[in-house]
Amino acid sequence: MGSIGDIGTGGPAMDVPVPVSASVNGHNKADPSITIPMHNVPAFTPSKKLRVVTIGAGYSGMIFAHKLQYTYGPEFASLVEHTIYEAKPCAGGTWVANTYPGVQCDVPSHIYVFPFAPNPEWSHFYSTGPEIREYFQRTVREWNLDRDVQYNTTVERAEWDEERAQWRLEVRRRQQQSDGDAADTSSGTSTDTRVEWADVLVSARGILSHWRWPDIRGLHTYRGHKVHSAAWDHTFDYSHKRIGLIGNGSSAIQILPEMASLADTRVTCFQRTPTWVVCRHTPAKLVGSDDPSPNPAYRDEDKARFRGDPAALKEYRKRIVGNVNRGFRIFEKASPQQAEIRAFATRQMAEKLGHDPRLCAMLIPDFEVGCRRVTPGNGYLEAFTRDNVALTQSHIDYVDERGIRTMDGQYYELDVIICATGFDVSNVPPFPIVGRNGTDLRDKWKHEPESYLVSTAYLFFCMHATSYGRYATGDMLLAICHGRAHALAKQKAKLISAQSVACPEMPNFFMFMGPNATIGHGSLIYSLDWTAEWIVQWLRKLAREDIASVAPKQDVVDELVRYGDEVMKTLTWTGNCRSWYKNNRIDGRVTATFAGSAMLFREMVETIRPEDFDLRYRSRNRFRFMGNGFTKFELTDGVDLAWYEEEEEEEEEEEEEEEEEEEEEGCVNEHEQE
Repeated sequence: MGSIGDIGTGGPAMDVPVPVSASVNGHNKADPSITIPMHNVPAFTPSKKLRVVTIGAGYSGMIFAHKLQYTYGPEFASLVEHTIYEAKPCAGGTWVANTYPGVQCDVPSHIYVFPFAPNPEWSHFYSTGPEIREYFQRTVREWNLDRDVQYNTTVERAEWDEERAQWRLEVRRRQQQSDGDAADTSSGTSTDTRVEWADVLVSARGILSHWRWPDIRGLHTYRGHKVHSAAWDHTFDYSHKRIGLIGNGSSAIQILPEMASLADTRVTCFQRTPTWVVCRHTPAKLVGSDDPSPNPAYRDEDKARFRGDPAALKEYRKRIVGNVNRGFRIFEKASPQQAEIRAFATRQMAEKLGHDPRLCAMLIPDFEVGCRRVTPGNGYLEAFTRDNVALTQSHIDYVDERGIRTMDGQYYELDVIICATGFDVSNVPPFPIVGRNGTDLRDKWKHEPESYLVSTAYLFFCMHATSYGRYATGDMLLAICHGRAHALAKQKAKLISAQSVACPEMPNFFMFMGPNATIGHGSLIYSLDWTAEWIVQWLRKLAREDIASVAPKQDVVDELVRYGDEVMKTLTWTGNCRSWYKNNRIDGRVTATFAGSAMLFREMVETIRPEDFDLRYRSRNRFRFMGNGFTKFELTDGVDLAWYEEEEEEEEEEEEEEEEEEEEEGCVNEHEQE
């Protein structure tokens, strides 16, 4: 008899047919249709290398690329072939698309970074778009994250082929722009249209990728200079102009101070709904600075300390993240924290508006803080106290060739119209994605987008609790650690596994930032990282267990969405305001944000839940992946086949250490109480 080392470890399969009458596990009741020849390779040997196609090279796509190239590089090199299609000529996502004056991220700089590449060189607490873009593209170069990217390339159509268990992709490559704005992909000569195939399709398009003009009668008859914030014309001179600014979301809030400060301009703001603009004036205290400005600069000594002491930088980042996570109770409608922050925000906004009764009445909201996305808005409110800035809340009736008429009969003759009206956040894809049974995702999500668990986070720029640190202490801390949100995490996280990362009837289709996939507080980046880990788990399972396709079950999605709607009723996102959380409606379902805290979100995507999915295997017998009964590891000469014995001892030691720490902590608490 040969040694274990003689057992086959690969090469051509030597399948041994099993007679139908053979005894199986001691009895003869096996269904003949599931009796297949033994697959003579070690267990979990993939039958093929998965072709994975990702759409988009923004933060989502590059974080996912890092997982496949580095975090799990040695393992996935043999499991996956990865291709990324990016419509623009460079990586950067929203920071390539949005280049308007004043563009800035209102998430603290140090937590708006790739998890694997902290940046000690940030200039300010909040960073400008150009600085973020430089950091992003520098990191991509240093890590070679665009190794698998095909730039200037778009997917025009994706259709699932059930027989092949693959996505058929119609891909178009455009000639790279020789001049003009890199964000503009509308022009360029088509050089290649081809068909590609993918075992797995990953959407990393983001939600700030498909901008749109507002639906205003006569808008395109206007003969002056018309520009959208996401397609900014940097060649035009905006000074000495009468400017109409439509919108008051994040883009408009950042653009207004820039336009108002130009020479001899007069800016009229057209807004339908006010928004909460608030921040604490002391974020610099986190690093020991006494800079009172709302966006303090990092001192040279701060940068030097972060540069020379990675542990100090990590601790600083943890403090910011902790403050952010503690702020979730602000979004509970009936919480004391909501009442406190609303009173604080009202006072602060009134001060910035010079206590002008008319401006306060028009600009201070009467709905909950957080119903619309909150922003620090540096300089926005102060701009309305300038003589060259006017505000109207009368709805726009129409636009003609010279200007805008509002419903109150006023007419505004303008040289420039700026549409800071955002993006199509309906989640409806801009190209056909056709799954099983001819289901087109555009039709499926036409009215109400619903999908499986919320795995990423829609909210790229978000309210950060660092600004509200005075409310994130004492009872609030206790409530967050032991209150409703944490209890919900423990009760529900094990029942559902991933909402807006997958969709029924869409096999092997995973998403970053799908419906209800926006954590409403904190940094987008962490949720993207958690989502990438979730997708990686599925890729591993697909490859190792010879699974042809996975798609969430419709009844699971229905239950998840309905339960989430009940939780939403308690949160400010369902308040009485028009917001992009509700697809720019006042009433209706919240389709953007996740129904819970960031902590709950993380627990829900920490592990996959295969029982919530329809799994279809490549073989008639799902256990074909068991191969010849051996693992590849044990067939390797010289390996330690008792490694788990040491692991058990280490676990026991760790448990003992934890018990000792708990006992010591208990003694300290008792001493403090005495």
